[in-house]
Amino acid sequence: MKLMQNLIRYLVHFSDVMTDLKSNATKSFMGISQTMSGIFNSERFQNFMNGVAIAIDRTFQVINWLTKRNICSWNSPHEIWIPIQPILFTVVGLTYCI
Repeated sequence: MKLMQNLIRYLVHFSDVMTDLKSNATKSFMGISQTMSGIFNSERFQNFMNGVAIAIDRTFQVINWLTKRNICSWNSPHEIWIPIQPILFTVVGLTYCI
């Protein structure tokens, strides 16, 4: 009987500890969440993301134009890759920096 009482007391205490841990973790995350939300919803961040989207769009327009315009005059895929490579690497690099 005593073993059962100790087990129940332990489980109740464990449950209280886990509830406190969950509550504290939730409270801590709320501060981080509010800060990140403020950053993502700021006008400055929105303007930055719009600029990135425009840059990516323009880059792919240039790549599309280059391939449509010069595809007939190139003899190998290597010649196609030469003008596209720096543009593509810049776009990929920018997306990883964000």
